Amino acid sequence: MVRSGTGNLRPYLADGYLIEARTVGELASRLSTEPGQLEATVARMNEYAQTGLDPEFGRGTTAYHQINGDANAGRPNLTLGPIATAPFYAVRLYPSDIGAATGLVIDEWARVLDDHNVPIDGLYACGNEANSIVGGTYPAPGMTLGPALTFAYRAVQHATEMR
Repeated sequence: MVRSGTGNLRPYLADGYLIEARTVGELASRLSTEPGQLEATVARMNEYAQTGLDPEFGRGTTAYHQINGDANAGRPNLTLGPIATAPFYAVRLYPSDIGAATGLVIDEWARVLDDHNVPIDGLYACGNEANSIVGGTYPAPGMTLGPALTFAYRAVQHATEMR
């Protein structure tokens, strides 16, 4: 919710969404985590920002990553920046789903297929109800919306041609 360059952080700090501290160690304490571990993680991140290589997560290694980087940063890797200037901030993250990679198997007309890959008459699926057309990867934003719209259109085409 807090984008780079957001000027007024007070509402985010007031409701506890954003946590602020003067040092990385203080931030760790406010997050109820071991200060030494967070400090070591920040030190590794700063090294990755300097070298441009992230051996842990491979950040910045794909075109998708690069598009989301800072083209004006003047660093070896547009997506890696140092964590060095106070105050320091954190956001608590909680695991959740944004979409599904599995669902009903469909054909090119969005018809649901049975266990023998035979279309079930009159049954169509699209969006998160249909199996991912990219095998559960996430190549770009809109990867659930684009296929949902496309296969909804294909389903309507098929259904109306049959009448």
